[in-house]
Amino acid sequence: MKKLILAAVLSLFAMPLFATYTIFMKDGTVYKATKKWEVRNGQAIVTLENGTTLSFDPRLIDVETTEKQNALGLGDARLITTERAPAQPQNNETPLGSRVRIRPRGSSGEAPTDPSVSAPAFPELDRGILNRFQRAYENMGLFGASITQEGPDELTVRLSANSEDDVFKAISATSVLIDRTPEISKVHLLMATLTGGSAGKFEMTRQDADNLVEKRITWQAYFVQKVIL
Repeated sequence: MKKLILAAVLSLFAMPLFATYTIFMKDGTVYKATKKWEVRNGQAIVTLENGTTLSFDPRLIDVETTEKQNALGLGDARLITTERAPAQPQNNETPLGSRVRIRPRGSSGEAPTDPSVSAPAFPELDRGILNRFQRAYENMGLFGASITQEGPDELTVRLSANSEDDVFKAISATSVLIDRTPEISKVHLLMATLTGGSAGKFEMTRQDADNLVEKRITWQAYFVQKVIL
């Protein structure tokens, strides 16, 4: 891979603003924005109520639902960045909006076929922790994140990264999140392009995160040393 570009510094907190426009995505995600989106260079530009600016393909917006709901004044004004719309029928395609799942699994990763045998279990993490990860990736412009609990203190994060800058944003965000979340000791970070190609796989430990946050190792060096081929 050619020389990688250092990602922007992760910002997890922003000054909240009151939402005046609700945007519904086709995958069920709902964004609370300050106004209707604008299209620039083929991308929909949305300013969230917390001041964060997002950009994405406007074809992902459920325009009909968005216009109807806002025309009827049904969008609420609660101070949240995103919330789930009613569950949609499942299909075989991976949604492009962020998904958060808590899926406790046994050591084998699968439920036993014999109902008389109980699979090893572990306590579920507080949903606020998973939501914190979800919001952080979205605030960095990384959409399509699927966050799954894989152990008592481990997560697997799958997301789309379509450029070197996206890869480093994901590494940066993950290291800061681990550093600030004592309940998490390891994150399996699996990145892919929208066309299905691998953009990098990592098993980031708390020590890795600490080294990155404290700048004992550069993002470039971490990528070269820790990427799983």
